[in-house]
Amino acid sequence: TDIGDILIAMNPFQPLPLYGREVSPLGPSRPGPSAPPTTSPTPLLPQAAERYRHQETGTLPPHIFAVASRAYHAMLGRRGGGPQSQCIVI
Repeated sequence: TDIGDILIAMNPFQPLPLYGREVSPLGPSRPGPSAPPTTSPTPLLPQAAERYRHQETGTLPPHIFAVASRAYHAMLGRRGGGPQSQCIVI
């Protein structure tokens, strides 16, 4: 679900099979969480992030890229009303 402007970041080097290729194309298959990776993880393809750029909340399935895109564009003032300060807690 999409619960608002909350971004949860995970370890990018720990494979988590949360999304299929239709949402987040990851390139070659990776082993599941219980198996150690045989090669370094394939980074997300730019198309995965691009799919969520400039999309309104709820138009696509919830995804980390959607929240990150909204925060980034609000910071730059691209969401209307001029630049807005953003707070991202890690």
